[in-house]
Amino acid sequence: MSKKYWHIFFKDIKQVYLNLLSLINVGLGFAFIVMLGRKLGLGEQTDVYFVSLVIITYLEGFVTITWSAIKHYYAELKINEENSLNKIYVILLNNIIISSSFIILLYFLITNNFNVLNIEIKAFLDVFIFFVLVHSLLTYNKKILNLEHNYASVYLVDIFVYVINLVAVIFFMEQDVMILAYTTIVSSSLIVIWQLIKIFNLNNFKYQFVFYEKEIILEIVRNSFKLNVGLILYNFKDIAIAAIFTGFSSGTYSLYSYANKFIGVVSSVVTGPIENVYTAKISHIVAKKDFKKASKTVRETLSLTSTLFLVSALITYFILPNILGVMIGDKTPVTDINTMQYLFIFLAAYTLLKVIELPYKKVLNLFKFFNFGIFINAIYFLIVLLGYGLTQLQSLNFVYILFFIIIGQMVKLSLSKYRYNSSMPRSGTRSILKK
Repeated sequence: MSKKYWHIFFKDIKQVYLNLLSLINVGLGFAFIVMLGRKLGLGEQTDVYFVSLVIITYLEGFVTITWSAIKHYYAELKINEENSLNKIYVILLNNIIISSSFIILLYFLITNNFNVLNIEIKAFLDVFIFFVLVHSLLTYNKKILNLEHNYASVYLVDIFVYVINLVAVIFFMEQDVMILAYTTIVSSSLIVIWQLIKIFNLNNFKYQFVFYEKEIILEIVRNSFKLNVGLILYNFKDIAIAAIFTGFSSGTYSLYSYANKFIGVVSSVVTGPIENVYTAKISHIVAKKDFKKASKTVRETLSLTSTLFLVSALITYFILPNILGVMIGDKTPVTDINTMQYLFIFLAAYTLLKVIELPYKKVLNLFKFFNFGIFINAIYFLIVLLGYGLTQLQSLNFVYILFFIIIGQMVKLSLSKYRYNSSMPRSGTRSILKK
């Protein structure tokens, strides 16, 4: 057999392996929230957990301001400036620790002096807030390992955390979710230690007590700020949704969270592995300025991910009531199951638009069009803010905010595709791209 045949064979085996890990990861995450619902029902405690997750995720966005653009430089640095990679990695690592600590301190100053959270959420967050630091480090190292083509590590770290939390829910949880704050932080901390050992050994890195370097670090931090200002604006939707849904009966936000988890399962299993490989592949292709190959890769990825997601989402929608009936059981009324299925429709439409946008967005970020990212996310923010204001002022049903996040995503996709089409060279190479 030819070398080409074996190359394709092992490539397919690797893709199957990644899909299997993704399936296990998503399956464990799904089993975790199912057991959480079975143990506590969908009510105040599950609302506390899901709202706290949203707050932590949103705060973590401010930490990523210090480092996230590294993923758009890493391949180029690896090829052209490998000797400086050690110092750059460590500086960004140190900056994550400092910025996370500042956000944690700010959280306690605000929540201890102002009544911004209800008692149950604050009690949980007073412990869980330290997850901002741990998860920021975990996410940073996960991105680095993915760019080093350690694709499996992306899933293995989450699998470990899910297993620990699942054990905690089944055997140790009683009437509240507080134990999950501790188990999540401890299990994730162990993962961070493992990641650091792996990265330092892989690249022969050495730790340095440094926080700044004038050349590339300044550019990375500046562009990380530009990139994440847009994301902070974009992720405001999660805060808006949580604020609106928690204003209704206890457990309503948990219903949304479960529906969102179902659509997340579909997206992670069928498109997640493809998108992870695409992210690493397109980074190296653009770094080599092979734009003809980049265009082909974008088209292939877009066709594959959107088709797989659409088919899988349609199948899931029709079997969703049966799945919920079997997995959650009689703790969830039929009306709640119907509401969850109804929410699934909106979230599927929104997620499909995100799946279509992703290949274009990755290329635009590699072109370092970060100001454009801020622009389209600011538009999205204004659309969601308008929806939030109208929903609150007019006392509208909670699903109206979902209409606005879909409209905002449609606008964002249209603008991203237009900018991609106008920026991508049709043939040949180009050494400098206009920003």
